[in-house]
Amino acid sequence: MRDPLSAFTSAELRKLRSFKDPYGIQRFLDDTSYHLADTAWSPRRVLREQRSHCLEGAIFAAAALRALGLPPLIIDFEAENDTDHVLAVFRIKGHWGAVAKSNYTGCRYREPVYRSLRELAMSYFHIYFNMRGERTLRNFSRPVNLKRFDHLQWMTTERPVWFIPIYLCDIHHYKLLRRGMTEYLHRADERLFRAETLGKAFRKKNGQTKWRNRAMRQGYRPESKTVWPVFCLVGLDSQTTNLKPPPKSREQRRSAAEVSVANRWGGQLGPVAAKWQSKSASWSGSVPTGLARQDLSAPDLRLARSLASLGIS
Repeated sequence: MRDPLSAFTSAELRKLRSFKDPYGIQRFLDDTSYHLADTAWSPRRVLREQRSHCLEGAIFAAAALRALGLPPLIIDFEAENDTDHVLAVFRIKGHWGAVAKSNYTGCRYREPVYRSLRELAMSYFHIYFNMRGERTLRNFSRPVNLKRFDHLQWMTTERPVWFIPIYLCDIHHYKLLRRGMTEYLHRADERLFRAETLGKAFRKKNGQTKWRNRAMRQGYRPESKTVWPVFCLVGLDSQTTNLKPPPKSREQRRSAAEVSVANRWGGQLGPVAAKWQSKSASWSGSVPTGLARQDLSAPDLRLARSLASLGIS
């Protein structure tokens, strides 16, 4: 029977075998950039382009594990109000570990110290949250050996390998939580949120990438009920892909911060906010002057109305 790895060129095979162990594969994935696209590249394409996202990284890691003599296994995590996560798993001396590509800090490598796949999955639970800080991990799948797709040349094809994620959606998943447990879950705190989103890549749209990164550093969480200082009067929508830059005026930004504190904790406005209030024009339909209603999303309008209720113009 033909060796499936023979489909790789000798240079590609040398590269895969140069990783030596699963942690070497993880170092390669960490050194490559995160692929912000809805694609399903094969391991050959990932090796050539030097970038991947969660699915592509897991499939690449499975092929690299195969080159090291381990079975090409992957598992799928299902989440609620969040995206799924795919990772390659391996077993050494009866214990499970994982290799993964992620846009979040903690959803990556796991040492082979877990006695079961459920233990492995639960190690991701605490740091698996969405942009609102809600812990969203719910189910994990049984391991899938990708050799079942050898007839489709999943390791070297130039075509998308969408048949793999489609299969992952169809197989059985095991629940991680019992009924009623979700009622007692708390959101991730600000320190954990910042740690997990350190170095997070965003889609670049209209040149606003730097503002999204700045917002993340200063603690802005899209779709969050918390109104954070500095950005509370910025034209934000519910998606990070349309984050507008903050106002340039230092006085206006300071006023925004004071308004946020008053809105969150109650009490009187600060001196800068009071001064800005007297200088600004009146609200027009609960929308601040200079911003048309069609320029504001639903969260913006709610924020505008809440500020209007405080008497801020």
